Amino acid sequence: MFRILPSSLLLLLLLCLSRPVSAQTFPFTSGPIPPCDTSTFTATVSGVGILIIPDGWNWGPYLDNVLINITSNHPHTLQISLTSPAGTTLLLSAFNGAGGQNYTNTSFTDWAWTSITTGSAPFTGDFLPQGGQLSSFAGENADGTWTITVIDTACANGGTGPGGIWVPGWFTGGAGSGAFAFGYSSPPPPCEIDMGYPTTYLCPGETVDFISYYTSNWDQGQGVTFSYMDPNWNNVADPSAVSTPGWYTIQGWDWSGCNYYGSYEIVASPQIALGPDQVVDQCTGAGPVDLNSLFPLAGVTPVWSLDGSPITTATAATATAPGVYQLIGQNPGGCNDTALVTLNNTGGVLLGSDQSMSICPGSSADLTTLYSTAGATVAWYFGGAAFATPTAANTAGVYTLVATSSAGCTDTAEVTLTVQPLASLGADQALDLCSNTSLDLTSLYSTTGLSTDWTLNSQPVADPSAVSTAGTYQLVASNGTGCSDTAFVAVGLTAPPALGQDVTDGTCEGNTVDLTTNFNTTGLGTTWTLSGAAVPDPSSIDASGMYTLVATNATGCSDTAHVEVTIHPNPVLGADQSVTGCSGLAVDLTALYATGSNATSWTKNGAPVPDPTSATTNGLYTLTTTSPAGCTATASVTLTFIPAPVLGPDQAISICDGSLLDLTSLYNTGGLTGVWTQNGASVTYPTGVGLAGMYQVVVSNGSDCTDTALVTLTVNPNPSLGGDQYFSLCPWQTVDLSTVFPTAGMSTTYALNGQPVSDPTAVHDPGGYSVIVTDANGCTDGAMATVVNVECLCTADFWEDAKCIEDPVQFKLLADSTVLGVHWDFGGAAASTTQTDPVVRFSAEGNVLVKMQVTLSCGVVDVQRTIRMQDCSDSCNVWVPSSFTPDKDGVNDTWAWKGDCEPEEFSMQVFDRFGELIFETKDPYGAWDGTYRGVDSQPGVYAYRAKYRLPYQDEKKVMGTITLLK
Repeated sequence: MFRILPSSLLLLLLLCLSRPVSAQTFPFTSGPIPPCDTSTFTATVSGVGILIIPDGWNWGPYLDNVLINITSNHPHTLQISLTSPAGTTLLLSAFNGAGGQNYTNTSFTDWAWTSITTGSAPFTGDFLPQGGQLSSFAGENADGTWTITVIDTACANGGTGPGGIWVPGWFTGGAGSGAFAFGYSSPPPPCEIDMGYPTTYLCPGETVDFISYYTSNWDQGQGVTFSYMDPNWNNVADPSAVSTPGWYTIQGWDWSGCNYYGSYEIVASPQIALGPDQVVDQCTGAGPVDLNSLFPLAGVTPVWSLDGSPITTATAATATAPGVYQLIGQNPGGCNDTALVTLNNTGGVLLGSDQSMSICPGSSADLTTLYSTAGATVAWYFGGAAFATPTAANTAGVYTLVATSSAGCTDTAEVTLTVQPLASLGADQALDLCSNTSLDLTSLYSTTGLSTDWTLNSQPVADPSAVSTAGTYQLVASNGTGCSDTAFVAVGLTAPPALGQDVTDGTCEGNTVDLTTNFNTTGLGTTWTLSGAAVPDPSSIDASGMYTLVATNATGCSDTAHVEVTIHPNPVLGADQSVTGCSGLAVDLTALYATGSNATSWTKNGAPVPDPTSATTNGLYTLTTTSPAGCTATASVTLTFIPAPVLGPDQAISICDGSLLDLTSLYNTGGLTGVWTQNGASVTYPTGVGLAGMYQVVVSNGSDCTDTALVTLTVNPNPSLGGDQYFSLCPWQTVDLSTVFPTAGMSTTYALNGQPVSDPTAVHDPGGYSVIVTDANGCTDGAMATVVNVECLCTADFWEDAKCIEDPVQFKLLADSTVLGVHWDFGGAAASTTQTDPVVRFSAEGNVLVKMQVTLSCGVVDVQRTIRMQDCSDSCNVWVPSSFTPDKDGVNDTWAWKGDCEPEEFSMQVFDRFGELIFETKDPYGAWDGTYRGVDSQPGVYAYRAKYRLPYQDEKKVMGTITLLK
C-alpha cells in the first residue's frame, strides 16, 4: 500500500509496476473567510468510485491527502472540516495556531506522524486530522461534491494578534493550493525479486558494465528488461561503461510480470603514488633496514616480495638479506602502485662480544689473541689514549679495540683486564690426635675466596674436614687467576681407652638399676650424665632414659658408651569388684578388666578357672596379669547369682480388621516391669493394638534380670459388600438380593424389618432389607437394600450427539422399564441394528429420520426423530497476508496467517532472499514482528512456507511471498 502525493508519485510508480497505478487530484474553489461566519468551498469528484482502507488487503481507490492554504492573522479562531458527498464530516483542525499566522501548504494525511494539535502556524508539512482519519470515508462513493467548511469564531471586532488587527481570511483553492488527492492501492506483482545492493570501488579510468552484470546474474533466460537510473533519477546514458560515483537504482520486468529491484553503489578510489624505486647500501652487521619507512603507506595495504618470493610486512620492516624487494601497495578501493628497493650489503668487520682477562701480579696478557682482525686496520686504546703494546698488557683496566674494513665499515670491542692479588696462608702446623677422633684441617687456615687442594703423600684427601690418619698434610690455595700459596700440617696419633659396645638395662616399677656394673673403668676417670646433666648416684637408677658414660685416660684421650635404661610400669587393673548375675546366664569375667596384651590368669579358691568368659557359680575369683616385661598386678571379683523371671512360650493370635488385641492379657507380668515394642519402636497402647506384625515384650525384676516373649498378630480383612443399594420397582418388577451384593463363599443372612426373608432372589415388598455376611475367619460385613414401589408409565426415548458426517454418532436408549429388545432404523442412511446403544457413521449430509422400536417389560414403545448431518470438511478457510508494515504504529505491525478454525497441525517458516530461515513457529497464533534475532529486517520481499491440517481436512502445504514495508 502506497501514498500518492505530487512529490512522491515517482516512488509509487517505481514500487508498483505490475499493475497500472493512478492518482487523481481535485481542486477546491477559492474565496474569503469573513469573521463570525461560516464559509464553504467545494470540489467535484468523478471517476473514482468506492473508497477503501489501504491496509494491504484491499485493492482500489482511497483518500490520500487534503492540501489547504488559508491566509489568516488569527488561525486559532478557525474550525476547518471536510464533508463527503454521503454527508460524513471529519474535523481537520479547530482552534490551533495561537501566536502565529496562516495555514501554508498544510497536508492532512493518515500517513503523517504529527497531529495538527501539536503543530504551530503556518502548519507547513504533513499532519494527522484532529477529528480522526481520512479512512473514515472508506466504503463511501467518492464521486460527487466534497465540501470544506471553515468557521471563523472571531465575532468580536477589533481583536489583535501578531498580525495586527484581525482581518477577514482567504481560502486559496486550486491543484497546488487547495485540493485533495485520491490514491490507488494496487496488488503486489506476481513476484518480487531483490537483486541486492552490491558496491564496487573504481580506480581512475575504470568503469562498471551494468548490462553484463545484471543480464548474466538475473536474466537467466527470463527475458528481463532492465532500466538503470543514476543518483539524480536520470536514465544512465551508457550502462555498459559507468564510472560516476554514487547510488544507482536498477529495475527489471520479465514476461510474467515479476518485478526485479536493486541498487548498485560506485565508490571512487584515489590513485596510489609510492614514488620512485630506491637503492639502499648497508654495512654487514649494521642491523636490519625498515623498508616500510621508505614509502608513504598511510591507508595503504602493502604486499612485499623478495626476488619474486612473498615475504611478510614484519620481515620487510627488519630486512637484512640482500636482493631486490618489490612493494605493491593497494588502497581499500583496489587501486595499487608498485615500487622496487635494491638492498646491498657491503663488507664489514665482525669482532664479536666484549671479553675479560685476569693475570697475577708481575705477569702480562696478550690482548691481540682475543679477536680475528685479518684484512682490517686496528687501533688499541687504554684510558682514552692510544695503546702501543697490546701484546703485553699488565695494568688493570678496560682496553678498547677499533677495527676498520677496506670499505670503511667499523666494529668496536672492549677487554677488561684484572690483576689478582696473591694468596697468603701463614706458618706450617703440628698436632697430636686421639686415634678415635678426627681433625678438621679446613679450620686451621683462612681460605675464603680461594680454591684449595689438600694432599697426603701426594694423594688427594677425600674429606679434609675429618681426617684421622697420621702424616704430613699439604695445602695449596689459589685465587681465580691461579696465584697460589702452600702450607703443611704434621698429625700424630694417641691411643684412647676402650669401653666396648652400648648396652640396655631395665627393671619393674619400684626397683633400681646399677649402671656401674655394665663397663670396666678401672684406672679411668668417669662421668655419668642423663640429657647433659650429671647423675648423682649411677649405682641406683629408678628413672628411664639414655645414660652416657665418658671415660678418660692419663693422656687425655677418652671413650664414650651409652646405657639405655627402661623402668617398666606395672599393669593397672583397678579396684576389686562385686558382680550380681541372673540365674541361667553366664558372666564373662574377662570383660570386667582391660588387660590389653598382658598375660592373664584366673583362679577360684587357688584353683585355675577353666573358662573365665562363662562363670556360672557364686564365689571369689582372682585375676593375675603379667606385662611383656614381667611386671604383675592382681584383682578380685565376688560373683553372686539371683533367679530370673519366666514368661512362657511365644504366641500367635488372629483378629478381624477393625478389632483390637490386648497384649497385656497374654502373659503374667505381676511384680515385673515390662516394655512392648514392634520393629524396635515402642508400642504406645499395648492394651489395644490392631496392626499386623511381630510384637515383643521384655520384662525385668528388681535385680534387672529379664525374659523375652514374642506375639505374632495376624489381621484378617473383613468381607466387603459395598455401598447400600436403592431400587425403585414397577409393579411387575422384582430384585434378586443374592446378586446385588458379592456373597460368594460366605455365610449370608437376609432380613426385612428384623424378620428373615424367605426368598431373597425375588424381592418386591417395599422396605429396608439388611444383608449380613460372615467369612471363614469369622469376620463380617453388612449392607442395606432399600426397595420402593413406584407407578411406571412404560415410556422410552433416545439421546444422540449428531453433528458432522466425518464423526460417528453415539445413540443412547432411555427407558423407565426393563429393556427386553430394540430395533433401530436410519431410513437407509445407515444399516439397521438391534444394539441397545449403537454407534453409527453416516456417509452423506442432510436430514435423517431415525426410528426406534423398543420392547420393555411393560410393553412396546415406538420413537422417531429427524436429525441433521453436516459435511464439516469445507467449513474452515485460511488466507495469508501479502504485506505488513512493522513500524510500531499499532497498525499492521505483525504478519501471521488468518483462519476460521484452529488447525490440528501447523508450522510456518519465513526465509530471506538468500534462503536463510529467519522466522519459524508451530503456534498458529504466533506472529512475525519483522525482526531476526532481535534486529529489524530490511524492507523487501521474503518467501514463506506453511504446512497445516484443518479439522476434517487433509494436510495442506502452501508457499508464497511477503512484502515487508517501512
